[in-house]
Amino acid sequence: MPENFVARPDALNAVKAKLLAKNEQMLVVSAIAGLGGLGKSVLAAALILDLEVQERFADGILWVTLGQNPDLQTMLGDWIRELDKSRDAFSANTLEAASRYLHNLLIERRMLLVVDDVWNATHAEWFRVGGVGCRVLVTTREAQLEGAEYYSLDLMTENEAVDLVRQKLKHVWRPEEEHKVRDFAKVLGYLPLALDLATNQVRHGLSWADLKAEFEAERRAVALGAGRRSRAITLLDSLEAWDRLDENEQRNYSLQACFNLSLNRLNKLQLKQFAWLGVLPEDVIITGTTAAVLWDVPLIQAKRILALLRTRSFLTDGVVTFENELTYRVHDLMHDIARCLIEEDTLQVKSLDLESKNCFQIAHCHFLDRYRNLAAYGLWEKLPNDGYIHRHLTWHMVQAGLNDELHQLMSASNEYGRNAWFEACEQVGQPAIFVDDVSRGWKLAEEEYYNQPSKSLILQCRYALVTASLHSLVEQVPANLMSEFMMRGYWTPEQTWAYVEQIQDDQRVSEAIVALAPSLPEYILNLAVKKAHLIQNKYRKALALSSLAQIKHSIFPDASRAVDEIRDEYCRAFVLCTLTQISGISFTQRQKLSEIASSFQNKEYQRRALNCLNSIRKTDSSCTQESSPEFNLFKNFSTPDTDFASSSFKFLLKQAKETDFGYPRACLLSALAKHEDADFTQLLEVARSIRDENEFAYTLSKLAKLNHIYFEEAFRATKLITDSYRYKHIFRALSQVQGADFTRLFETAQKISNFSDRSDVLCELARMESASFMQLLEAAQKISNFSDRSDLLCELTHMKSADYTVLLKTTQELFKETVFSKKQNRQPSSYLNRIFRTLAKMKSANFYQLLKLAQKLPAADRGEMICALAQMESADFNQLLKLAREIPAADRGEMICALAQMESADFSQLLELAREIPAADRGEMICALAQMEPADFNQLLELAREIPAAKHSDVLCALSQMEFADINQLKKAAKRRKISDPELFLFLARLKSEDFNRLLATAQNALNLSDHPEVLCALSQMESADFSQLLKLARKIPASRCREVLCSLARMESADFSQLLKLAQKISNPYDYCKVLSALSDLNSANFTQLLRAAQNLQDERELSNLLVQLAKKEAVNFIDLLESIKLIQDEMIRANVLIEIACRVSSSLLDKAFQVVDSITHRPTGAKVISSLIACPTNVIKTYADWQFSLNLLSCRKRSELMQDIVSLHYVITYFSGEETMNGIVDAMREVCDQWK
Repeated sequence: MPENFVARPDALNAVKAKLLAKNEQMLVVSAIAGLGGLGKSVLAAALILDLEVQERFADGILWVTLGQNPDLQTMLGDWIRELDKSRDAFSANTLEAASRYLHNLLIERRMLLVVDDVWNATHAEWFRVGGVGCRVLVTTREAQLEGAEYYSLDLMTENEAVDLVRQKLKHVWRPEEEHKVRDFAKVLGYLPLALDLATNQVRHGLSWADLKAEFEAERRAVALGAGRRSRAITLLDSLEAWDRLDENEQRNYSLQACFNLSLNRLNKLQLKQFAWLGVLPEDVIITGTTAAVLWDVPLIQAKRILALLRTRSFLTDGVVTFENELTYRVHDLMHDIARCLIEEDTLQVKSLDLESKNCFQIAHCHFLDRYRNLAAYGLWEKLPNDGYIHRHLTWHMVQAGLNDELHQLMSASNEYGRNAWFEACEQVGQPAIFVDDVSRGWKLAEEEYYNQPSKSLILQCRYALVTASLHSLVEQVPANLMSEFMMRGYWTPEQTWAYVEQIQDDQRVSEAIVALAPSLPEYILNLAVKKAHLIQNKYRKALALSSLAQIKHSIFPDASRAVDEIRDEYCRAFVLCTLTQISGISFTQRQKLSEIASSFQNKEYQRRALNCLNSIRKTDSSCTQESSPEFNLFKNFSTPDTDFASSSFKFLLKQAKETDFGYPRACLLSALAKHEDADFTQLLEVARSIRDENEFAYTLSKLAKLNHIYFEEAFRATKLITDSYRYKHIFRALSQVQGADFTRLFETAQKISNFSDRSDVLCELARMESASFMQLLEAAQKISNFSDRSDLLCELTHMKSADYTVLLKTTQELFKETVFSKKQNRQPSSYLNRIFRTLAKMKSANFYQLLKLAQKLPAADRGEMICALAQMESADFNQLLKLAREIPAADRGEMICALAQMESADFSQLLELAREIPAADRGEMICALAQMEPADFNQLLELAREIPAAKHSDVLCALSQMEFADINQLKKAAKRRKISDPELFLFLARLKSEDFNRLLATAQNALNLSDHPEVLCALSQMESADFSQLLKLARKIPASRCREVLCSLARMESADFSQLLKLAQKISNPYDYCKVLSALSDLNSANFTQLLRAAQNLQDERELSNLLVQLAKKEAVNFIDLLESIKLIQDEMIRANVLIEIACRVSSSLLDKAFQVVDSITHRPTGAKVISSLIACPTNVIKTYADWQFSLNLLSCRKRSELMQDIVSLHYVITYFSGEETMNGIVDAMREVCDQWK
């Protein structure tokens, strides 16, 4: 508070009462008659110190001073970083995104947001954020904010004015002059700032009478244009005009007159020093160090000048630094006057190099030059940290008109090839400065489009790539690995949580909370709860809260509410089941979960949820490899698409070296080896430090797969391995090394004692290009186990150098052993069948040789062999038939089906063979014979008579498809076999000769069709089917069972869309309802407006999304209505997925409508995925510059590799806006950014 602060209890209490009232409106403290210097900011400062106000807004108070030209992006970012400490290196790219994110941060908090000195109402709107617990307090002279509650601050009272003067003068105060003070205060209009300036002059020796005389003369001079004035002052045309002004109107000139009188007391040098203050941003904190550069004087002198200006009220007090140094601020009115002095060329700074610039720009250039002189080698990244210049460097560049220099600053590399300015900002501990500078540079680039389109687009793409690179910094470490590092002590809980706070993707935030929750200390657990509440995706939010509720039972109500908010029933059921696993939940809590489960419309999901509630939680303390942290580490780092930054490579390599993770460490090292900057020397060093010979060899084999020069060392390491299982897997890896030595691997494999492991290794070696067929064959012959030997022989048949004759001979020898094995009661025939099938598929296979081989086996073991032989081009039907006759009748069915497919097959002979087969096994065989040409219908019908009734329907249907089928005989056969009534009608409905009306009447007499909807479905497929009659019957079927019937009716040519839709709307099951609406969309008479309206009744948004995707495929759909329906989907992830699915069906003319839907998605990375899908379609071409800006801003939220692909997709747009040469510049920008942000 000011040193001469005077309490104004009436105003304070009035505003306080409005502030504490239950009102969500913005509260605006404005000035009467638009006057400045009335004490609005001081009143707001007094309010935030009030204990009741602090108690009401328990989570804190945020303050921002806007002024005439606020840097809104930076100011919003400051608030975001104040609330979310993790945002030091990350920020939103647009005002909309920043304001929305700020709103999300405040939604659950109770905070007072003070927006001071608002000149433009639209500026304040970006700060109108927060939930019911927040209130926005605005101070302004005269800005009108819609929907706000106002309090108009009046002038000081006379007594308050006297108190202000008394406190200012202190011991110089003379009570006898109080009447003069009152008289002068009235002339000043009781303006606090004017009184403060005037009192300063009295304190320095001027009498009240002289001051009053000077003041009145100066005020008239200001009004008539003879005195110095600000840009806001309106000139009068005569003294008579001044005399006609009333007191309120004259007050507009009082403050300027006081300023002028104070400025007149300054000498020429002091006036210049005051004018230099106009170079600084509004409401900035001024330190002695900054002032020394500003005025180009020694530090001690700068501090003396600051103190002088403060005593004369040109400055107000700032904050005291940690070093106990005084700081200062410039009142916005004073700042405005200082700027006016610069524009009047008070500074008198000129330069031949700056002739094209105005006085204000020249001043900024000189200020920047003074700072550049302080930087080593004149490099901006070498600037000393004075707490000011890093934060405001690019702002000064913009004010100086040095746009090109700003872009150069943001793209320059340091001696290590990294981005120089980012490194500098990070070095002073404020990477957020760089992000704000990126936003500022990006905005400049956008503004330059209309003058230099090519340069503008290149710069925009570069800034987007830098932004994507920044986002990618926090996408490197998986949640499970963070948990592992924290548990093993490599990261403290604070470090780990700081990393989580930087994550922007809802899914990854949720995964991190789930992984870390069991290990977080209490105070960080509270932060995790707050972070979980900020997750936009309701499913991910509920999942995170439910995991926290297992550790902290007090948040169970929050978790259950979050579950209840999930609209997708599948996700809701999943999270609800997770909540039921919490031990010790109360009866009331269980009852709450039961209520949620009972509200499910999908009965299957409801059943699952209720089963979870009714089950007893079982705990299993065993830790399998699949559930262990090590295995999770392996899963996260063994995926082929893992993308590490170079910094992550160094860090993780260090962790791999220090920890003893065992098997997953090998996987981690192999994943790191895939990095483009991987140092194999360092990786090998870490691998060699592994003491376990198994892990050492496994690691080396992994590295050897990526770089063959390590094959030798990996091969030597395998000789130390004693575990045959691990030995097998390492050999498998070595066999895949490019240029691996087959001979050495083969010799070593021969020494494996376990036949099964040896066979597995040899199978891997058989796939090598340099593999020797004969050596492997000899090895196979030495394996005594039938299964292992047959596996290897089968693998050998696939080799390019495989010799059929030799393999046949080997197989014959194996067949001989079979005779002996039979005597020993062993059953190797399945292995022989496997080898036989692979031999039969070889191009050089000889049918008669294989036939002869098959004849050596007992008849009961020939079945599969005959089927394999029947598929050979040179197969002899008669020979195979002869062989098949020797097989027991019960085993012939599959063989007859195979033989029936041969071109030379004889129907009569196969029929004769089939008659010997038991009736119960004839079904599939008769169906196969019915497809032969020629086939005898009557003989097959006779053969089918003894088939059991349960299998008779399918056989009769197959026979009915024959060219010379006798339908009457089939019907008699069906009745004779006593087929169940439903099955009978299903069969009869498929017959072309049946009369629909007669069959329907018969079915109604025999069946209750409401219990057999499948019969109605079959009847609907008849050529003569009557839609009206079937619809009448369909109305009697319960809604829970009518899905297939309505879908079948919808396929009829005479289907009535309106009547079916009306019937469909009675279905309560979301899945069934969706299926029927989808079927109705295929009708030629479909009304898509009605369909979309009906679709909005779907409560299950997952099913709704599936339906909308189906509707999008129809040519007749109205895409504008469809997009509006998509916009109504509450779950942003589902809404985005629908847009992604239909992206290529959105025409260019509707792209702007699609963008509006995307804009409704608050989670920017999700919106970016949608934009990426939209622009990936060649038909979707962005045609407006505004859409280009919107798209690129969103796409910058993606990973850099993804963004680069998106830019390629935007190639046609880029060339459309600025020509082909622009793309070359963008490619260069890609290369530069990738070099700087590896």
